[in-house]
Amino acid sequence: MKRQPVYFKLDELNAHDIELMNRITRRRFIGAGGVAIGAALAGCAAPPTREAAPTNPPATRRVKHAGGETEAPVNPQRIVALYTYAWAWPIAQLGVDVLATDARPEWLEEIRRLDPESAARLSKAEFIGSDSGPNLEKIAALKPDLIVGGWWNVDTYDKLSAIAPTVLLDYRDEADIIEWQRSLIDLIGATDTSRFDQRVAAYEQRIMELREAYPDVWPNLEYVRMDSFANDVYVVDTIPFMPGRKVFRDLGAGQSKTMGDTKAPIFDGPISLEKLPQFDADVIFVAGPNGEPKPEILAILQGTFAGKRDQVFKINPEDWNFANVESLHAILDEIERVLAGRTIDTSGDFR
Repeated sequence: MKRQPVYFKLDELNAHDIELMNRITRRRFIGAGGVAIGAALAGCAAPPTREAAPTNPPATRRVKHAGGETEAPVNPQRIVALYTYAWAWPIAQLGVDVLATDARPEWLEEIRRLDPESAARLSKAEFIGSDSGPNLEKIAALKPDLIVGGWWNVDTYDKLSAIAPTVLLDYRDEADIIEWQRSLIDLIGATDTSRFDQRVAAYEQRIMELREAYPDVWPNLEYVRMDSFANDVYVVDTIPFMPGRKVFRDLGAGQSKTMGDTKAPIFDGPISLEKLPQFDADVIFVAGPNGEPKPEILAILQGTFAGKRDQVFKINPEDWNFANVESLHAILDEIERVLAGRTIDTSGDFR
């Protein structure tokens, strides 16, 4: 059954408005109390006139997510992100520190390669990972006011919710990685997103420059992207949210029609090596462990249209899988490397 898309809706009041209303409410309560006490001490026969009790603006809002519905704080201050790459890193890019996540040293080094500022933020977070998943005891001891996890944490959702309001995000139905990251701004109450906005603007500028530099390539280019693990090969980028899919869509290129149903879930199952040549395109991007696919896989791909024209390119799988704007920039870096000093043959027809 298709999962419902994640969406967030904030109350109309922002954090500043709420604080202002709280101050007004406190003053009104004190003033009304003073009048009542004064009247009682004066021995007035008539009961004091009371003002209507002010209504405090809500400090939470209801969020629908993959685990159900949660009353989440409007402006959380102690955020635990259960997975570094999908949640903690995108949140750090929005200028917000996370209290804890599962960032291992090697993960931080990978992030530092692309995004030193976010890596510095994440290095201050407590480690709450374990071999079997997030360490619930450590999380409880940290007293978070918001826990952010993924749809795969649904089995522990009740236990997590007993610790703090928990939101399980599912980005697989989202149409755009940038818009999804902007939805996190609402969820975490980020107020200074200037760096994120600058990176988005820089990405859009790079897209425009590449479209202008290769005007005849993009309208005719069909691509396929594959990931390989040992001898298993998966055809990916089959869902719109994937960063590679967004980059090529923004450039004006398209997936090869050999991909079939573009709504198929990622990693639906490995493609048998016998069928691998069917997934042909003008250009094939193939990733493997450490960016190096198995020689036998590359040998099979040499018989494709892309292979015969030397248009099978090895890529770094991590850069194409990160769920934030920096992944878009890393993919553009690889595309620029591929195009440098090369003419791309886009004459194939892969219906």
